[in-house]
Amino acid sequence: PAIVLAKLAVNRYQSLRRDIAGLPAESKEAYRKEVEPAYRELADLLIAQGRIPEAQQVMDLLKDEEMYQYVRRRAEVAGQGGQAAMTRTEEEWTARYERIADEVGAVGARYAALLQKQRAGTATEEEKRQIGSLETDLQAVQKRFSAFLADAAKEFAGIDSKARILEETRNTQALRSTLLEVSRKTGLRTVALYTLVAKERLHVILVTPELHDSVTVDIKATDLNAKVAAFREALMNPRLDPRPAGKAIYDVLFAPLEKKLGKPGEAGAAQFLAWSLDGTLRYLPVGALWDGERYLIERYPMAVFTPSGQADIAADPLSWTALGFGMSQGAEVEQVRFRPLPAVPQELAGVASALPGTEVYTDEKFTRSAFLDGVKSAKHRVVHVATHFSFRPGHDDASFLLLGDRSALTVKEISDCVTTGLFEGVELLTLSACETAVSSEENGREFEGFAAVAQRAGVRSVMATLWPVEDATTAHLMGAYYRLRGRDPKLTKAEALRQAQLSLLRGSLEVKGEGERGLDPPVDPKVAERHPSFTAPTNAPYAHPYYWAPFVLMGNWR
Repeated sequence: PAIVLAKLAVNRYQSLRRDIAGLPAESKEAYRKEVEPAYRELADLLIAQGRIPEAQQVMDLLKDEEMYQYVRRRAEVAGQGGQAAMTRTEEEWTARYERIADEVGAVGARYAALLQKQRAGTATEEEKRQIGSLETDLQAVQKRFSAFLADAAKEFAGIDSKARILEETRNTQALRSTLLEVSRKTGLRTVALYTLVAKERLHVILVTPELHDSVTVDIKATDLNAKVAAFREALMNPRLDPRPAGKAIYDVLFAPLEKKLGKPGEAGAAQFLAWSLDGTLRYLPVGALWDGERYLIERYPMAVFTPSGQADIAADPLSWTALGFGMSQGAEVEQVRFRPLPAVPQELAGVASALPGTEVYTDEKFTRSAFLDGVKSAKHRVVHVATHFSFRPGHDDASFLLLGDRSALTVKEISDCVTTGLFEGVELLTLSACETAVSSEENGREFEGFAAVAQRAGVRSVMATLWPVEDATTAHLMGAYYRLRGRDPKLTKAEALRQAQLSLLRGSLEVKGEGERGLDPPVDPKVAERHPSFTAPTNAPYAHPYYWAPFVLMGNWR
């Protein structure tokens, strides 16, 4: 209940910010500083529960609109006074809270007025009798309010069940057989890593083609959540150095595994890492972890796999042509403002150039029927979508892709297509919009939920993003990815993505053309105190993980 009440407070503050929008800038800034502690306290509560993206959204509410005048694929609530998003459960409990609070307020106000008259000696006999009756009513209402808070505490405590992961790993024979087949087909010794975040420790279960093993690290879930939040904070701003925060998580998550994985080049050493991530670890690009000398992506190709896609891991790759969809224009839909994305046509042109036979639908041609009918036709193995995404935690009917005709395609609509096999025959669904790989309710469970829904609807693999991506670099990275895969169909999807990411990291991929570079986001002074500054090398201007790390591949990586 503390989070619900804190969100209510922040939303009231946001409403007041909207009301004072016409005041001088100095007055608005003074108000922002006055209410800032409430926002930070709410963010801290969300981080402690592992709800990292929600915490970041709350802190974004503090920032002035002009702080976001740079080109990245991020949706914003139109105008000032945006609200801290409530999950469905929180909305239900908020409605109950407000009903009871209104009742408490009404009874309390009447009681206070009569009591004041009694003390002044002006109360009638009838009003004196009402005072006694109202005291009884007030006690009853307050008891109901206390009971409500107790019920809410139980409701939001939830059940932190890890039975799913334990059940998956209990019988590893089928997975070991799959890993053996994949290792044989790719020539890379493939190891699966299951993470399990418990209250007081972190477990990592390692499955190889021959055996399974595990390591345990003593770290509280709240401490791990704080490390994840700090890492993402630095990852999402190219002016901050994420390497120290990445090293802190590397030491907890990966360093204990190194002996079991073997040294690169040794016989039997791991050559490909397949991750099943739990809790807030789902919000991390594992490849951006820093070992003290280099990023993990420089050492290993890797991907994320989900239970629903496990059966497809060993499936042979298919020949590729693509359906490309994109929205380059600005729009305002469902009270959400979307800025133009000038690099989208270039991105789709890159897909078409790399994969002959590709069909492209841009802006007004990118309609609901064009998308659904094109996917259902099963003519193309790749579906690439370059547009904005509006993310609302816990609401699949209010989180949506922006279509080119300025309408919305919700996550729920996609979910409802599971039984019809909408994506049957699709090898890869690429979503290069912002935060398409993220949700936050229940410690990130829906992170793999969207991928799992798409896979149940027929998709073998999904490429999505962990934070709002920069427009121009995304277009060039995607072009490099498809060129690599188009030139060498035997190259795995995971390795093609890795090579494209390394080309940005190392400066070998030239970024030019329309929307050459958006302005770097500003740095909150309090955030800057927690991280060193980052200066990119002159020969690798996009070396910061902000540009190359948010893209994750889930499902069949071949």
